[in-house]
Amino acid sequence: MMNSIISNLKWSKRKGSLMLFLLLLCFCFQTKAQIPNVTSGYIGNTFNGGNNKWVQNHAYELDVASDGTMITASDWDEAGRCVGVFKDGEPVAYLKQFNGAGGHDCWGWGTSTKATAVDNNYLYLNDCNGFIQRYNRANNYSYVDAVNTGLAEGMTCSGSYVYMITPDGLVQKRVSSKLNLVALSFTVTGGYDLAVDNAGNIWVLTTNKEVLKFNSAGVNTGIKITAQRSGWKPSAVNYDAYNDLLLVPDNGPRRQVIKFNTSGIQVGTFGDLGGISAGAKGVVGDLRFWNISGCGTDASGNIFVCSTQWGTGGENTILESYNLVNNTLNWQKYCVMFVDAMGIDAASDGQDIYGKVEHFTIDYSKPEGQ
Repeated sequence: MMNSIISNLKWSKRKGSLMLFLLLLCFCFQTKAQIPNVTSGYIGNTFNGGNNKWVQNHAYELDVASDGTMITASDWDEAGRCVGVFKDGEPVAYLKQFNGAGGHDCWGWGTSTKATAVDNNYLYLNDCNGFIQRYNRANNYSYVDAVNTGLAEGMTCSGSYVYMITPDGLVQKRVSSKLNLVALSFTVTGGYDLAVDNAGNIWVLTTNKEVLKFNSAGVNTGIKITAQRSGWKPSAVNYDAYNDLLLVPDNGPRRQVIKFNTSGIQVGTFGDLGGISAGAKGVVGDLRFWNISGCGTDASGNIFVCSTQWGTGGENTILESYNLVNNTLNWQKYCVMFVDAMGIDAASDGQDIYGKVEHFTIDYSKPEGQ
């Protein structure tokens, strides 16, 4: 009798499971029939991550080669590409120390960095252990070697030299082909970024919100760039070789790139006054900059600007290129969320999507990422 009861119970369970499966199957077919032509997509980044293409979630520094190749530097990228290499708005390289063979210490295949530089032959990055690594641009940015130089806050290239500045304000001019050779060294109190003009003068940005001019021998010339308006907040200094100008992003109320001649006199600006805070506040658009981490120009008269934010709950990056002659946009790429959660406004029929600090209005007639 007991065996018969157990057998009936087992059959009842199997029959119940079968009925539940059939009900779920019917539900799935009904659901599919009720929502025809379902497609999936993405928002938040210009690229979907395929083919090693995406924009990093932040960038401390931006460097531009004469041919328009743009380099972005960060100490963390969730997918491990801490240094971005972009040409015509497209990611074109994935840097890996030892070419991915292992043995690296820093995050992102050994490429975590706050300071990069680029010339016609090499891309340089100062990693988290204070080594300057070299990558061969002509060989698909393959890893070449590394030299222990100490940590750098900023780097730039000029001629056959790599210039770096340490967290203690030590400026060093190193031979690019033999990075262990120091041709010049001097200290600037509070210095944390630098640029070099065509005459070999070295411009150093300090924590006093001043850009000081030193000659090619490291002697202070007495020329300096200081506050131009109330709230002056310089974030970087870059040299525009195309126009022989200094470019200083001002993250104060102006939110513009300020142009200076090599005598330290302001000669112009780039970007809309007030940036993203002007007019329709918070709305992104052409020439509406916000937290500018760097800028640069190429030999063809194009300017590149990086607006970025990190560690404040709204991690994001917008990379832009404009023609300097008429200020028209060449391209714009972005990553505007990091570790986020999205909510769709049902009343908008899916056109309005909200993140923790973002509001997207979707035009479904455009390709994804635009």
